Amino acid sequence: MPSNLTTRQKYYPWVIMVSCCIFMGATIGIGTNCGSIFMPVLAEAFDVGLGTISTQTTIMCIAMAGSAPWVGRQLGKVDVRKMMTASAILTGTGFLLQGVVQNVWQYYLTGILLGFGIGMGSFMTITMIINNWFQKNRGLVIGITLSVSSVVGIIMNPVLNSIIDSHGWRIAASLKGVLVLVTLPLVWLFIRMRPEEKGCVAWGAGEGAVIHEEKAEADRKKADSLTAREIFSSVPFLMMVIFSFLFAVCMSPSGHLQNIAISNGFTSAVGAMMVSAYMTGEFVGKLGLGWLNDKYGINRAVLMVTSIGMIGVLGLFFVGDLGPTFGLICGLLFGPMTATTSVGYTLIANNTFGPSLYPRYYPYMSMASTIAFSVGSPMMGFLFDFTGSWKAAYCFVLCGLSVSLFLLNVSTKMMAKERS
Repeated sequence: MPSNLTTRQKYYPWVIMVSCCIFMGATIGIGTNCGSIFMPVLAEAFDVGLGTISTQTTIMCIAMAGSAPWVGRQLGKVDVRKMMTASAILTGTGFLLQGVVQNVWQYYLTGILLGFGIGMGSFMTITMIINNWFQKNRGLVIGITLSVSSVVGIIMNPVLNSIIDSHGWRIAASLKGVLVLVTLPLVWLFIRMRPEEKGCVAWGAGEGAVIHEEKAEADRKKADSLTAREIFSSVPFLMMVIFSFLFAVCMSPSGHLQNIAISNGFTSAVGAMMVSAYMTGEFVGKLGLGWLNDKYGINRAVLMVTSIGMIGVLGLFFVGDLGPTFGLICGLLFGPMTATTSVGYTLIANNTFGPSLYPRYYPYMSMASTIAFSVGSPMMGFLFDFTGSWKAAYCFVLCGLSVSLFLLNVSTKMMAKERS
C-alpha cells in the first residue's frame, strides 16, 4: 500500500467492512435468519398448514429473483447508499407490517416488500463493495462480512423466541422491522462504493494478486454491452445455474429446523436452539469458505463444507431416537454447507468471471438460488404434511447434493477453458 496515507485513509476499508457487517446483521441476521421460528405460531394463528405459511417464502424469493438482474445493472451507476436505503426501508416496513397482518394473504404481501428490499441490499451489493475496498485476502473478508448475519441469528433466535412466548409474535415481528430501519444513519455516514470516494485506496493495494489491467479493462467493456442471451448461450454457465438451483433446494430443511424439532417431540425452545446451532455451523462455514477459497480454491472449499453438512443430514434420520442433544449436533453439522449459497456463490462467480463481470453473471445464479428456496421451502413443508415424516426430504437432499457437486466441478472447469 502507498506509504503516504494517513491512518484514517489506510484503515478506512475496515470501517467499510464493519458497516457492511452491521447492515447484513440487521437485514439478513435478524430479518431472514430468524424467520423459521415464526412459522409454527403463524400456522396456528391463521389455522393453516406449514406448507401454506411457507408459501410466503416463495413469494419473497420470487421478488428477490425478479430484482436481481436489475440490481446487478444498477450497481456502479446508482449511488450505493440509495440502493441500501431503499433496501432498509422496504425490508423494515415489511417486518413492521407483519406485526399487524390479520390473515394469510396480507402476510403474503409482506413477502413482496421483503423480497425487493433484501434483493437490493444483500449479498450482491455487499460483495461488490468489499470487492472494491479489498484486494488482499478478499475471500476471507467476504466470509467475515457475510458471516455476521449468522452470528446475529444465533443470538437473536432464542431472544425472539422468548419474546414470541412472552409478548406474542406481532411484537417480535415489529421489533425486527425497527432494528432494520436503525441502520439508515450508518449507511449515509460511512458506506461508499469505491475507495476513491473517500480519498483512500483498497486494502492490500499492490500486495495481493496481480491485476492484469488489459484483461480487467476488457471485462469492464464487455460488462457494459453483455446481454442475457449472450450470458445464457454458455453451456457451462447454464450448468452453473442448475447447480445453484439444486444446491439451494437442498438447503431448504434449514428453514424447517424448528418444525423438525417439534415433530420429533421436542419443545419450541429446543427447536430455537437447533436453529442457533445450525447458524453457528453456518457462521463457521462462511469463515471457512473464505479462508479455504484463498488457500485451496472454491471447488475444494465447497466440497469440504458440503461433506460435513451431509453427515448432519444423515444424523437427522435418527434425531427422534437419540434426543435433543443429538439434534443440536445435527443442526451444527448441517450449517457449514449452507454458507455455500451466500459466500460460496459470490466467490464462485467472482473467481470465475472477475470483479467487473461478476454483477452481470451473479444475479442469475442468485435468481436460481432464490427461486430454489421459494420452491424448496414449501416443498419440504408439503412433503411433511403428506407423509408425516421428514425422511423423504432428507433422502432428496443427499441425492441432490451429490449431483450438485458434480455440476460445480464440471461447469467451473469448462468455463475456465471458455474464458482462457
